[in-house]
Amino acid sequence: MTMNRDIIKALQQLRNEPVFGDRTPEQAAVSKASLYARLGFDVEKMAVAPAYSWKDYAEFYLYQFRHNVLRPAMVGLGMFVLVVGGWMTSVSAAYESVPGDFLYPIKIVSEQARLSIATSDQARATLHMEFASRRLAEVNTLSNSSDSAKTAHMKTAVAAFNNEVTEVQSVMESFGNTDAGAELASALDVKVNEYVATIDQTVSGLDETSDVAEEVADAKVNAEEAGTQATEVLVDAAPTNAMAAEDFEKSFQKDLMQIEQDVKLTLGRITVIQQAVNNGVAVLPAGVDLRFMTSRLQHFNTQIHDAMNVLAAGGYRSAYDTVGEIKGTIAEVQQQVIDLELSVVAQRDWSVNVSPIEE
Repeated sequence: MTMNRDIIKALQQLRNEPVFGDRTPEQAAVSKASLYARLGFDVEKMAVAPAYSWKDYAEFYLYQFRHNVLRPAMVGLGMFVLVVGGWMTSVSAAYESVPGDFLYPIKIVSEQARLSIATSDQARATLHMEFASRRLAEVNTLSNSSDSAKTAHMKTAVAAFNNEVTEVQSVMESFGNTDAGAELASALDVKVNEYVATIDQTVSGLDETSDVAEEVADAKVNAEEAGTQATEVLVDAAPTNAMAAEDFEKSFQKDLMQIEQDVKLTLGRITVIQQAVNNGVAVLPAGVDLRFMTSRLQHFNTQIHDAMNVLAAGGYRSAYDTVGEIKGTIAEVQQQVIDLELSVVAQRDWSVNVSPIEE
């Protein structure tokens, strides 16, 4: 064992001896020069350090930039385009979706994303008005579908519509009697007309016994209340805001046209009831006077004329209150007419179903 260690130690001492292959730096340089000469290289030129020009450095750094910066960036950009492009395609496809559809959650998420990046309350309120229109469009689409769960999905969309309108009302209330409030009120006043028209279209296709009919009717009431709030803002802002004054005057003229239409329609229904009474088909309940009801509707012309004169003199609030009183009276008379129509129909059906008594 000791002999082996002595042999190994002796070999380690001899490894640096030239006879066992070790070379000095000078010997190594001579051997390298001899090898280069045999291979045909110019030894003198190779001994001189190469001189690089600015072009060489530019090409080197350009190569490094392309491979270490530009290529990874392009790969990342490509992945971003694929992801975003796929997302935008999904959002586009989800635009026409309704509650219950596979893509509908994407539609809602995209709306929430737009709300989150809105830069002002005014912008958010505008988005809420747009989304409210979408919810009603969904309700209308579902009402014509054959989906077995469409009632539940319609209720979901109606509830979402109410929430969107509430959000707009909240922002408008926070603005108060300001230019921003007047601008939002003007936009909402226009939107409410759109909402009511869409709801009426939906109601016309619903069965009166539909489980969602009550929710849709309530949605119309909510929309009309939002319209009333918008008009109130315009009335308050009109004396000092030219845009609000112009928009209120348009709303005023629209109300007058609606009043005229409602009066004509209600008078025609009263005439039909009177004919049924004259023909002996029905008997009026005690205390009902059709002539008084007719008189109430025919005396609006004077009130409307006075309201128009007051408005021309800048009395926005007074003109608005007068129109409100007229609309309230019409609604009261219309409810009386509905009750009488139901009574006439019931009496007519009873008289048809009762057989004459034989003598």
